[in-house]
Amino acid sequence: MRFSRYASYAFAAALAGAVAVACGGGDSLVLPEDAVPAAIAIIKGDGQAGTVGAPLSDSLIVRVTDVNNRPVRDQTVEFTVTAGGGTITPVTGVTNADGRAGARWVLGSGAGTQRAQARVTGNGAPPNLVAAFSAIAGSGGATTLAAVSGNAQSATSGSALTDSLVVRVTDPAGNAVAGVTVLWSVSDNGSVSAPSVVTGADGRAAVKRTLGTTAGPQTTTATSGTLAGSPVTFTATATVGSAGQLTISRQPSGSAQSGVAFSQQPQVQLRDANGNPVAQAGVAIEVELGSGPTGGSIIGSTLAATNAAGLATFSGLGLSGPSGSYTLIFTGATQPFTGVTSSPVLIGSGSGARLRISVPPSATASSGVPLGTQPRIQLEDAAGNPVAQAGIAVTVQALAVSGGPVSLGGTTTANTDANGVAAFGDLSLSGPAGSQVTLNFASPGLTGTGSGTITLGSGNVSPANSTLQVTGSPITASGGSSTATVTVTARDAANNVVPGAAVAVAVTGTNAVSSAPVTDASGNSTVTVSSTQAGIKTVTATINGVSIAQ
Repeated sequence: MRFSRYASYAFAAALAGAVAVACGGGDSLVLPEDAVPAAIAIIKGDGQAGTVGAPLSDSLIVRVTDVNNRPVRDQTVEFTVTAGGGTITPVTGVTNADGRAGARWVLGSGAGTQRAQARVTGNGAPPNLVAAFSAIAGSGGATTLAAVSGNAQSATSGSALTDSLVVRVTDPAGNAVAGVTVLWSVSDNGSVSAPSVVTGADGRAAVKRTLGTTAGPQTTTATSGTLAGSPVTFTATATVGSAGQLTISRQPSGSAQSGVAFSQQPQVQLRDANGNPVAQAGVAIEVELGSGPTGGSIIGSTLAATNAAGLATFSGLGLSGPSGSYTLIFTGATQPFTGVTSSPVLIGSGSGARLRISVPPSATASSGVPLGTQPRIQLEDAAGNPVAQAGIAVTVQALAVSGGPVSLGGTTTANTDANGVAAFGDLSLSGPAGSQVTLNFASPGLTGTGSGTITLGSGNVSPANSTLQVTGSPITASGGSSTATVTVTARDAANNVVPGAAVAVAVTGTNAVSSAPVTDASGNSTVTVSSTQAGIKTVTATINGVSIAQ
């Protein structure tokens, strides 16, 4: 049979009435020797707050009473934990004279609300005489830091990871501990959303992670003092983005010869927006001339394709043109990559390829006379740069333009000096006046060159070819005077008449006369001589100081 408090009260009242009736209302009243428990009430210990695994500051105390609210002594009370774990000591208590019984409650390890009860047992107590206790168990001191989520993610370099990085701080029982500061740091040039985060009620601290710009493994560290597990390291992989720019991984040679391929051929690397190498094959890279002297040009192939590593290597590339400083610009042939400019390339002379007249010969020449201006020939490369190379033999020959024949005299071969210059010193032309020739300069394996037209004029007076002729009366003594005509004709070694030559005529004997004009266009100079002294006279002449015999 079950009894509630009110049922116990009714039962006791009925029992008292029955006793009264049985006694016939006499003076003798018989009461139960011991009161029957009818109620249990909490005196102390409910609603406390404590630390997990630790005893509450106050004992759990209940009071057992009968229907008349009189304390029931020596009543057994059982204390049990109903939620949250922990222990109660003693498990069974006995009420004292005031109907009270108590026990100590050590909280369980789980943070939060924990529950216990005190139940009256024995002595006819109804089963529902229960007092319920509750307590709030707070977590203990922080002891451990551990990762919760966010590890081993990947994203494009320089971008944010999808999931937050989360750690949790717990006490020795594994309960979340709030209010603990967690410091966050990164191993690269990336960032976290906050350098420090305080754990919440769930013991968690979280940050958002933005990766650094360098592709590859990156780490994030969460630290909290000396907690076990601290520091916690998260790893992430920064992946390479799509190709967006070029860099020169190997510069062309810093110096080179014009027309000769660079000894160090350039290499160009595909990279993403953050500068990471992009491994992509088959991307065409083009090179063009950036800066340099006018007339410069690129030799070799101007296209190269990237290999599997995204690296384009040029071959046979070089520059041809005037000596000086050049740069190259590399761009995408079919993709809009921003061009990248090479370091300066200093171009010098290439191999000897051609001859150039640095000092031209005289435009006019006297037959048989060394040229007034002797030619000088410069050795050059294909781009026209002077080549400083000694010992290159240069030969010259005369080619007729008109008139002639004309012969070339002097040393017709000259070797280049250390500056690559072949200097001729005694070249002369002989032939009919008015003839025109050019001089052609050549050397085996080189492109030759020719001079402008040289017009040949009369040379020096040749005594062998010049003449002195006397006409008219013999110059004899007759007591008076006599005259004769002297004609001097000036010719050079090629038998060209020599106009404008100075002529002097002399006649032997006393009172001889010497007077003559310069030679005319035909090379002639005529003078009349006379004498007043009888005798045989000898006439002599000089042309430009050269003696001419009769």
